[in-house]
Amino acid sequence: MTKQRPTPLPTARDRGAATVWAAGAIAALLAITTLVVWLGAAAATRHRATSAADMAALAAAGVAVEGERVACGKARWVTDRMEVGLRSCGLDGSEARVEVVAEPPGVLAGFGPAEARARAGPVVERLAQVERSSSDGKRHSRRSENPVQRLTRLQPCLSRYSFTVS
Repeated sequence: MTKQRPTPLPTARDRGAATVWAAGAIAALLAITTLVVWLGAAAATRHRATSAADMAALAAAGVAVEGERVACGKARWVTDRMEVGLRSCGLDGSEARVEVVAEPPGVLAGFGPAEARARAGPVVERLAQVERSSSDGKRHSRRSENPVQRLTRLQPCLSRYSFTVS
């Protein structure tokens, strides 16, 4: 029969090593979690700015026929409720152009605000722009339609206003 050797007792310098490793692992986990939360907050701020710009442009375009003052007042109303700042608002014909600024929360404010721009206007004018900018040189059977006829034909698949985010 073989004798088993007794396990040596830990020396004084080994005591507490696992506690130090555990504390280091917990600190690293907390740092990674904090970074992920900050990145999520930054992304949420950017999305809030983009959404506010889209909605403000659509709101302004919806009342563009009443003038720039009324249209930008409606855009301001939307941005106030979305808790973002309205940097600029204007009408270019019946197309509304809006720029907004959203401040990120807490520590992220030091990195600067999230900015977004949007424009919105009637689909008829947008179709006319696409028609004019089409330079492929090919003849299309419905190319001779004016934008209003084309809109009437496409109405089931189009919403009342189009918008572009830049």
